[in-house]
Amino acid sequence: MPTPKIWESADILVSDLTKDWNSRVLESRDEDADWVNSITQAVSGNTFRAFRKLPNRPSQVFRGWAFDSLVTRGGFNELQSVLRQEDYDRWLEKLVSDFRQCWTYKMRLSARIGKNMTFTRLS
Repeated sequence: MPTPKIWESADILVSDLTKDWNSRVLESRDEDADWVNSITQAVSGNTFRAFRKLPNRPSQVFRGWAFDSLVTRGGFNELQSVLRQEDYDRWLEKLVSDFRQCWTYKMRLSARIGKNMTFTRLS
């Protein structure tokens, strides 16, 4: 079994993760990036099996919103500018609020998203 990497400090870990994140973002910008497939694979139809008898299929509503919010309207690009925890918290709150509005409109039902923001952590 390979030996796991141990970082000397949290700063070095964050630096390494940032480099990896930046390279992944650059790779994902190519024309071959398949966001629809990525989002579909991340959220399967049975993810929302607790929600029945709604006007639309919950997984399709979530997938459509995720693509629109993160790709079409630039949510991934905004995430790149996050440098501090406070910035991430604001970005996530905006994302959750946007999802809540979409869910309420499309499902005619309020999205009760607690402090753990379960819906946004599905992928």
